[in-house]
Amino acid sequence: AVSQRLPTGVTVVEWGSGLAESLSSERLELTLERAADDVRTLTVTPVGKRWLTALSEGDLSEALK
Repeated sequence: AVSQRLPTGVTVVEWGSGLAESLSSERLELTLERAADDVRTLTVTPVGKRWLTALSEGDLSEALK
């Protein structure tokens, strides 16, 4: 199982736009865009106080607990 291989890891699940918003008011929205042949741009958008605080302080370790 993934949890046994990566006990301190993060799991990313792809949800369609409009669905993720109803799952949690505290989340990180990750957008991966293809800019060129081998270039990808990852945009991280915090939603909710927990993630806004964590990103503004530059420490995600507490928010991931």
